[in-house]
Amino acid sequence: MINLSKNLKIFSLLFVFYTLCFRYFLSLSITSHNGTMQWSTAIIYGLLIFITAWILGKNEDITIGIIDLGFKYHFVTYVIFNTIALLWHFSEFSSNYETVEYVVLVIITWGILLAIHLFFHLIARKNTIKGVPGDQIFE
Repeated sequence: MINLSKNLKIFSLLFVFYTLCFRYFLSLSITSHNGTMQWSTAIIYGLLIFITAWILGKNEDITIGIIDLGFKYHFVTYVIFNTIALLWHFSEFSSNYETVEYVVLVIITWGILLAIHLFFHLIARKNTIKGVPGDQIFE
């Protein structure tokens, strides 16, 4: 089981809200064939996630482990986004032009990238003391 810090829990709740808004405006813009709105929605969504994760990640307690932190945020983001995407599609909130194949393609592609991140996370974790690189402990 993944241990969620206070900031990661806050990020998760905000991410659920951001993703629901993103899915709504994305489906609306796809239905109306509004490419500008699609791009605007995606850019605003990406910036909100980046800023939120940056602020909350910077304020994490160092004892949690810097190496584990990035992977935890990535994993939580993957699970929440794809769960909402699947529920959005099967609840029929999605546009008629959105197919389940696109959702599955995102899940598979992102899952491969998450597996690569996990691989490097496990390698980096071997060179740490409780998730903190030794050179940062003994400065």
